[in-house]
Amino acid sequence: MVSVVAARTESAPSRGYSPTVYDIDAPRRPPLIAASSGLLAAAGALLIGEVLLSANEYFTGMEVYEQAMSDGVIPNYSTFAAVGVVLHLIMAAGGIVMGAALMVLAAFIFVGKRWARIVSWIVGVPVLLYSALAMVGLLGNLIFSGSGGADPSELTRRYEQAWPFWLHAFDMVLVVLLAAALLTGLVCHTRPSVAAYFAPQDGGVADRGQAVGS
Repeated sequence: MVSVVAARTESAPSRGYSPTVYDIDAPRRPPLIAASSGLLAAAGALLIGEVLLSANEYFTGMEVYEQAMSDGVIPNYSTFAAVGVVLHLIMAAGGIVMGAALMVLAAFIFVGKRWARIVSWIVGVPVLLYSALAMVGLLGNLIFSGSGGADPSELTRRYEQAWPFWLHAFDMVLVVLLAAALLTGLVCHTRPSVAAYFAPQDGGVADRGQAVGS
């Protein structure tokens, strides 16, 4: 095995310097590693942005709903509304945690941590499922938004005034970009060059780019 020993002068050991040996037989980082890391980090940021936007949409709708109840436009169903608030807060918090996790995993994958590559699939698959469900819901909003006819209900009119059509479209763009970035980043991990890079080295070392001696 060819190794590079970092050394200074003959007097270096006397000053407490301990040379470090690095393994240079390991393959260089494939470009796909940088690409997949960037895509996963972007997906994490998009997920955080999307769940915050979705939460904002829900609470905007709640304000409209509560005002409509106060004005007598609709019956008072505040108990069911409270349950919805709790659920959406939990979903928003979960989305932020998952998005942050993807960004952290992207950093560890970039520096060659094999475990992060595995965990990224565990985190990424549920996010892809969420993206698919969100697309279905947003597509329904885009199709039926503003379809109340010449005389839409008062509640619908108030909601569409508070949350215009373009915000639904923007949310859809975020979800599509999220799914595309995450799926592409995960698929990059399946390429042969990436699999070879993350394969355990001699002696069972599973991480790349680390010192093998000191």
